[in-house]
Amino acid sequence: MNRDRYGAAVHEAGHVVVAWAFGLKTRAMAVGVNGDDSAGKAEIEDASHLPVVDQIAISSAGIDAQELLGAPTNEIAGFSDMVKIKNVVDEYEEEEGEVLRYAGYRRSQELLELHRAVVERLAVALAEQGELEQIAIERIVANA
Repeated sequence: MNRDRYGAAVHEAGHVVVAWAFGLKTRAMAVGVNGDDSAGKAEIEDASHLPVVDQIAISSAGIDAQELLGAPTNEIAGFSDMVKIKNVVDEYEEEEGEVLRYAGYRRSQELLELHRAVVERLAVALAEQGELEQIAIERIVANA
């Protein structure tokens, strides 16, 4: 299996599994976007109603999943996720924002460890198929 494609699939699976742990649905996910095996996307329900720590956990989960499973891809894979986290904590004082960020990172890592097998199953299916729709995603995570 292509390393970049698998790394992108793990990244997206991380986001989806942590969002699922918070009760959010994913409409679709894909890798190999625009012919780039290292590019992926996931259409996850809006998380803005969740506590800040949980929002951060969802954004951090892509990179965290890649670390957990040893599945690297290109260096910029998590850049937009870090921008999202920065935007979420921007309204807080620097010290409080840092506390929230690290709490979100820990939450992401805990949930990914707990649901590691689901992340792996979802990533393999995504890497193999290139795209997954909501029904297929829900079948995979329902077997948790």
